[in-house]
Amino acid sequence: MSYVARVNSVRRVPLYRSSFALMLTTALNGVLGFAYWVLAARLYPAKAVGLGAGAISAMMLVSSLGWIGLQFVLLRFVPVAGGVQTRLVRITYVAAIAIGLAGAGVFLAGFADLAGLEILTQSPLTVLLFAASVVLWVVFSLQDAVLIGLRRAGWVPIENATFGVVKALLLVLLAASASAWAIFGAWVLGLIGLVLVINGALFGRLLTRERGVPSRLPARRQLIRFATGHHFVAVAAAIPDSLVSLLVLAFLPGAANAYYYAAWAVSFSLRLLAVNMSNALTVEGALAEAKVRPLVLQVGRLALVVVIPLVVVVIVTAGPIMRAFGPQYEQAANLLRLFALALIPFTIVNFVIAVERIRQRVGRALLIAGSSTLVTIALDLWLIPRAGLSGAGVGWLAGQTLGALIAIWLTLQGDPSTASVKARRWRDSVRRIRRRKSALLD
Repeated sequence: MSYVARVNSVRRVPLYRSSFALMLTTALNGVLGFAYWVLAARLYPAKAVGLGAGAISAMMLVSSLGWIGLQFVLLRFVPVAGGVQTRLVRITYVAAIAIGLAGAGVFLAGFADLAGLEILTQSPLTVLLFAASVVLWVVFSLQDAVLIGLRRAGWVPIENATFGVVKALLLVLLAASASAWAIFGAWVLGLIGLVLVINGALFGRLLTRERGVPSRLPARRQLIRFATGHHFVAVAAAIPDSLVSLLVLAFLPGAANAYYYAAWAVSFSLRLLAVNMSNALTVEGALAEAKVRPLVLQVGRLALVVVIPLVVVVIVTAGPIMRAFGPQYEQAANLLRLFALALIPFTIVNFVIAVERIRQRVGRALLIAGSSTLVTIALDLWLIPRAGLSGAGVGWLAGQTLGALIAIWLTLQGDPSTASVKARRWRDSVRRIRRRKSALLD
């Protein structure tokens, strides 16, 4: 088979097609996100970058309370929702926005000042702006999950590339103010047009609304259990992404958070490779539950080809990568190396949790995510004041490694539902043998 024929055969596999589109998204987000923070580091004072990064981190943290788990309702059930797709998406949006706004209220009332982000509570206007940013980020995040669930993953890199270019342009245009609000505002203002355009297309023509299209949604009680359970799983897994930045802001000088956030932004772009591959796995597994094992093998082979070489490259070139932000940012090079090494266990964790979502199980996924996060935060609270930025990297690596070990152990234990079926069959066989013995004795 020729090279072109092999490429075409790979592209015809839906899992690979979605994965490649989302990997392109990751690459674009990585390059454009890198450019955004390099521009911020070059055009703004380090203190303004630290505060702006802290405000964005806070916005992403409270927003994630709303969308980070409910996106998996869309990924898992939009492919099989049939004629109730539109209703499912609408209800998910409303629930996510409500949770995100509640989280914003709690954060602004009790934690913003503690995290050194008094700029968010300066006036009713700043509070309103922060709340509006939460709503925008919730919808922006969920619309990608809808597109992926509809097998329209090709739209996602276009949307994210547009966002990356627009926010970078706004960052340059607002640079004269040299303020943290300019960094935060450039990020948020870039969302408005994309949210309107994408959701106009979704609700206008992409989502299915025909009553005659059959739905394969589970019972309402089971759907609520899935949504609630996997929302807790996703929130637990995502807490370190935003909380650790706030810990750095609280424990270390303001400029240190600029260095931390630059390394985090690079590593987060790398981690999106694993996240997006697991999202594609969730969608294809939802459409073909009987083929989950072959799908896992497919995505696992793809991960081996992509993740391992990437980790090696980042570890070797961490110094030059961080110097691109400015000479003082090189002090976060070891932090970036630790983040890169953690990409390997992070990928394992994401694939195993994706399988748990396909099977509509919660307990094992919560054990993996919860254990990883608890170890990460506990170590960070101890290490950041003592070891500085590298302490945050050690905490993250240790947490992901523990999560991967638990995930591997659970996988080796086998499918609990299969084990229960086998146990029930064994008990039934024992009962039949006993009845036959009793009949012979009688």
